[in-house]
Amino acid sequence: MVDLKTHAPLPSGSLGMLLVSGSNVFPGYLGSERPSPFVETEGKRWFQTGDVAEIDADGFVHFHGRLKRFVKAGGEMLSLPALESPFVRLYPATRNGPRVAVEGLETENARRIVLFTTEAITLKDANTRLQDEGFYGVMRLDEVRRVEKIPVLGTGKIDYQRLRAMIGERTPAKV
Repeated sequence: MVDLKTHAPLPSGSLGMLLVSGSNVFPGYLGSERPSPFVETEGKRWFQTGDVAEIDADGFVHFHGRLKRFVKAGGEMLSLPALESPFVRLYPATRNGPRVAVEGLETENARRIVLFTTEAITLKDANTRLQDEGFYGVMRLDEVRRVEKIPVLGTGKIDYQRLRAMIGERTPAKV
């Protein structure tokens, strides 16, 4: 387990990125122009899994999600699935697909967390819902965007990459 930015080893019970190494780990991507998924730490080659996890005192690994589904704010790692969960319970998916999704974008200077929804809910009401669920301080939404449909992949899962692009496009909110 290592710090997300410095890759410094972390003590048990700390939240960080899971690295793995061993003979069963693939050697890398063939013919890829992408940056290497490996880092060198303490003279050993480690694969960066992209998983945010913690290792408890007994050595058990507890997964908290994918690094892409976290946003750093006020020195804290915010889980976008955790912020999304109260809205999924309030507006469960129907035969027409998901009704809500939370995505975030992090830059050097700021973060932007957006609730995309097919339902009528104001930013104030959405953040009140989060507070009622125990989310305080930096664990809040910056915007609510009403959309006709939540974009999904061919598998039916939410297309978070598309939502992230929509945040970057700064399309006007409809709520």
